[in-house]
Amino acid sequence: MSAYFCEWCERQDDELTPEEVKGLYAHVVKHGRFPGGVADVRHVERALRADIPSTAEFHRLVNDYLIKQQGTKLTDGQRLQRQRKRRGLTQSRLARVLGVKKAAVCHYESGKRPLSKEALEWLNAEKPLQGESLQK
Repeated sequence: MSAYFCEWCERQDDELTPEEVKGLYAHVVKHGRFPGGVADVRHVERALRADIPSTAEFHRLVNDYLIKQQGTKLTDGQRLQRQRKRRGLTQSRLARVLGVKKAAVCHYESGKRPLSKEALEWLNAEKPLQGESLQK
C-alpha cells in the first residue's frame, strides 16, 4: 500500500483496502451517496484505478474490482445465479426484488444481457435488500 496526498480531503492517505471499498459501496447502495462526498469518490477511483463518470459505471467498476479481488473465474450471471440460490430465491422472486421480469433474470444468468445497476447492487450487497423477503 502506498501513501499519497489527497487534494480533496487535504491529507496524506493510504489507498483503500478491498474491504474499505466494499464498505463504501454498501454505504452508497444504502444511502445513495458517499459519506465523505467527493473525497471518498476520489479515494475509490484511486483504488479502482479508474475514473467514475456515472452511477452505472460506478456499480460496474466496483463489481469488476471485487471480482478481481476475489479471484473468481465466474461470470456476473453465474455469480448472480449462485447468490440467488444461496439466498433461497427463485428467479421470479428475484425479479420482483429487482423490479424486472423473470425473463430479465434468466437473461442475466445466461449471460445474454449485462446485469442492471439494481442487479449489481443486489449481487454485491452484504445484507438482503428491501423487498428480498417477498413471499412466493
